Amino acid sequence: MTAAVPGCVPAQLVASLAASRAASGHALLVIALRNGGPAACHLEGYPGLALVSATGEPARTTVTHVQDQTFPAVAPTALTVPVGASVSFDLGVTDVPSGSDASCVSEPTLSITLPDAQGAVRLAARVTTCDRRLNVSPFVAGTAGVRR
Repeated sequence: MTAAVPGCVPAQLVASLAASRAASGHALLVIALRNGGPAACHLEGYPGLALVSATGEPARTTVTHVQDQTFPAVAPTALTVPVGASVSFDLGVTDVPSGSDASCVSEPTLSITLPDAQGAVRLAARVTTCDRRLNVSPFVAGTAGVRR
């Protein structure tokens, strides 16, 4: 059924920070994407992410698709996103420097790219990573992210 539904494009999605928490040097951010477009759309897989400076420059980071200390491993599934509905994903970061990671990167904007789509959804949310890794879950239905 989802094959007949077109893929989501950045222009129809609105990003928001649905939740955040931190403990023991790790932070979890749940990012929600609401379909504000005129029709349902399809998403499957993982978002692409970049931290972007106030001047528009991307920070040097690595995006990983592995289980994080802040969320469990889940397999990607095909999702149909009706108008007004949301999907979300978890973003786990290390937010305290340790060992050879002497400095942290902190930028005011998160750029989110979608599988097989041009452009990006931007979210004004300061994200800090001290190991330059952005551990991301696949898209899941709703605004709660991956649940433990």
